[in-house]
Amino acid sequence: MNAPAPRRLVALLALAGALSAALPAAAAPAAPMEGAVSTEAGQLAVRHEKFRLANGFEVILVEDRRLPLVAFNLWVHAGPRDEAKGQTGFAHLFEHLVFAGSKHIPRGEFDKFIDAAGGTDSNGSTNFDRTNYYFTLPSNQLEMGLWLKADMLGYMIDEVDSIALANQQDVVRNERRQGVENQPYGIVEEALYQALYPEGHPYRAAVIGSHADIQGIQLADVKAFARTYYRPNNATLVLAGDFDAKRAKALVQKYFGTLKAGAKPPEVKVPMPQIAQERRLVVTDRIELSRLNIAWHTPPMFAAGDAELDMAAHVLGGGKASRLYGLLVRDRQLAQSVQVSQGSQSLSSIFNVEIVARPGASLDDIETLVDAEIARLASTPPSDAELAQARATIQTDLLQRMEKVTTLADLLNHYNQMAGEPGFVGRDLARYASLTPANVSTTVAQWLKKDSRVVVQAQPGEQVLAAEVPTPAMPTQAAKGERESLNAAEPWRRKPPGATKAKALAVPAAQSFTLANGLTVIHSPKPGLPLVSASLVVRAGQGANPPDRPGLAAFTVSMLPEGTRTRSAQQIAEGIAALGATLSASPGSEEARVHFSGLKQSARDGLALVADVVMNPAFNSDDVERLRAQMLASLAQVREQAPLLADAVGNRVVYGDGHPLAPHIVGTEASLKAIDVAALRAFWQGHYRPERAALVVAGDLSEAELREL
Repeated sequence: MNAPAPRRLVALLALAGALSAALPAAAAPAAPMEGAVSTEAGQLAVRHEKFRLANGFEVILVEDRRLPLVAFNLWVHAGPRDEAKGQTGFAHLFEHLVFAGSKHIPRGEFDKFIDAAGGTDSNGSTNFDRTNYYFTLPSNQLEMGLWLKADMLGYMIDEVDSIALANQQDVVRNERRQGVENQPYGIVEEALYQALYPEGHPYRAAVIGSHADIQGIQLADVKAFARTYYRPNNATLVLAGDFDAKRAKALVQKYFGTLKAGAKPPEVKVPMPQIAQERRLVVTDRIELSRLNIAWHTPPMFAAGDAELDMAAHVLGGGKASRLYGLLVRDRQLAQSVQVSQGSQSLSSIFNVEIVARPGASLDDIETLVDAEIARLASTPPSDAELAQARATIQTDLLQRMEKVTTLADLLNHYNQMAGEPGFVGRDLARYASLTPANVSTTVAQWLKKDSRVVVQAQPGEQVLAAEVPTPAMPTQAAKGERESLNAAEPWRRKPPGATKAKALAVPAAQSFTLANGLTVIHSPKPGLPLVSASLVVRAGQGANPPDRPGLAAFTVSMLPEGTRTRSAQQIAEGIAALGATLSASPGSEEARVHFSGLKQSARDGLALVADVVMNPAFNSDDVERLRAQMLASLAQVREQAPLLADAVGNRVVYGDGHPLAPHIVGTEASLKAIDVAALRAFWQGHYRPERAALVVAGDLSEAELREL
């Protein structure tokens, strides 16, 4: 079956309800009160309740009874945007200090409580606008989770002394070495931000900060930051999952109600930087492939122009169906990868075009082609089909964030801080539904001008870092009076709360059946959100490679989406994009997978595409040569990434010469150059057979619907 005509998708997605087509009445959950997501007045909505304690602490409750789990998502409304001059990295350092211990939870014990309670997804993160702390626990551990979260917020500062600070400064500086200085293009991204933002702007430095600033933070600075920002009136907790709202409110009051509010944090008012003349720089780094970044200042998140530029990013570089991918990767074969994004933030956003070049390709030539494509988009509106693809992708991505209570909780906290309303999802999608092609084109012309941008060329070469900052000797003991308390002592907090009786776990049972041709089908129904995922798993992984052809399995599976007897690679990409879905093909050690994920309404066309790429691959010689060059370049990139290099060496040592799992999964340079069309076709014919495969499907499909598909 062919992919749906673009005009049909445009008609569906142009509705003001944004997701009324994606969430038809027939796709509503069988037990609607089990989940939190619904449609109201034609718009997607998340049922929630928001309230505020007397001390200003915000709480958002989202009851979702699908599984006996509760997600705890605490946002402190402080990030690098709130850092003082000379204190870059402070907000992120504070994230580490919070996890180090608190008044009632000894250092190193926090994760032990989470693990012992059966918790998952325990972590924290810092971006320019906020710091978050999250984990997910079984629903019978609701009180345990609130006890932990309250101690993190209210009693962390009680345990911070010179020893704790020095320890975490060392940890964060090492994280900078790993995540920035030893990461391909890490210092390039830092240079891009420093070229975009002037001295003193809170977005100028990387979130992790500089060695000098991290090392220079004093204990008095930490206490002042806690007094200002780590107060209940500057934080929001989202609980999402299986709990009783009345009991949850009582427990929130118990654990957070006595924390003392602080003064209102200072408002951050920073004008958007203005660039009057193009800024260009070349940065050398320990990289294998050159990279081009072209970036502009653009409107803040949810401001006028933000959604238009988000759509423009999808049109230009939002996947294999996008303009720049088709031009630079598929047609001209100048680029290894293409990424275009509208990085939305509270003070201002960044529109970023990022192109990794193929070996030998000229960044100047790539830049000329990018400039021409942006100029075309600025002068000629995109097609209705291009906007429909962008809308469909945005909507599917948003629904997928709602599948797990962990990401659902974070989404509501995001909307609460950035839009001022946790239930903003429907209005968020409506921003995109209301846009016209002319809106997008006009906004591109307004903001993406050549004289208001930064251009960074990253080239292989010597890595130049700032002067080394010495690490002082670690203090052996804390001085008297180093610790302080922001909240009153409450001895009852020292005892961890016990769990209530656990609910009986009813795990959905997967059913299986076999088709007449021998294909095993495994079905795990998941009613609720109208989403479907399907993986065709074939016994055709790395272990099936002939001894003289390492990488043949990876080459074969990677070729499947690159063209069939009736569809070109571009047509396959456009078909998937029109559905707002994803289709990927990847090798493993024992298996190869072709994976589809999208809306329920796209399952028929999506599975038809999966069937076509698996059953009718073309193996056209031009496509083979194009993919060969791409795989050779990716093999070169292994050399610039320490973890990948360690894995490659480790596999050779563990498995030994001659074992099929010893070489890199992509193979070797020699084997990739030796594999021809005949070898690919022979491997496909010998291994891609129904009796050697299983189709695993999960989502909002009944067994009868799946059997018919």
